[in-house]
Amino acid sequence: MLKHFFVKDFDHFSDRRDFKLNSGHPRDKMAMEMIARKNGEEWKKMRAVISPTFSSGKIKNMFPLVCDKADALVQFLMKQAAKNQQVEMKKTFGRYTLDTIASCAFGIECNSLLDENAEFPRMVEAYFTKSPGRIFKILLHKIIPGLFKLFNISIQPPAADFFIDVVKQAIEARKAGKKRGDFLDLMLEARDSTGDPNSKHVARFTLSPSVGARSAQPQNADHTASVM
Repeated sequence: MLKHFFVKDFDHFSDRRDFKLNSGHPRDKMAMEMIARKNGEEWKKMRAVISPTFSSGKIKNMFPLVCDKADALVQFLMKQAAKNQQVEMKKTFGRYTLDTIASCAFGIECNSLLDENAEFPRMVEAYFTKSPGRIFKILLHKIIPGLFKLFNISIQPPAADFFIDVVKQAIEARKAGKKRGDFLDLMLEARDSTGDPNSKHVARFTLSPSVGARSAQPQNADHTASVM
């Protein structure tokens, strides 16, 4: 059944979600450039740029980055075992997942296994936390969207600014020649190799908290790992 939904009969199920963030706020403009927000031809063009970055050969190039984080996890567990201390597996593997995604997608060494107060996991939790105020804003936006545009109110949480800055800084570092073979490098290669004039905009804003960090979305303070 899923194969019919997502492959054979996908044309009947596309463009079903139409939640427009039309406040005009920079954070919402960024969110509207993500592939998950695109419909129709815009979605097809963006997908054509992104798809080649997920070939088996290019994904294998990121394997050393995953291995580095796996080694760090093993070392952490060995140290805890040597101290005869209990290990909270849900929390530990959630942080391992977050470290791996931060490295492979953003080129960041957040080391949340060793530093529970690291900035990256704190920002991930802040971005995905559904506070009562945020839920109210989402519901109000559905009812009176014009109000948000009038007062320039963003639906996206302030933590989104952190991820925008992270990606911008990482892109500038890659321009200076610092290559890591991670997802960001693949996206920039796709941007440079395509003839689509919109691709430069695509590659800039496709990387977002929703792409990588959601895979390690914290359901609570333990930063648990969930599957996309």
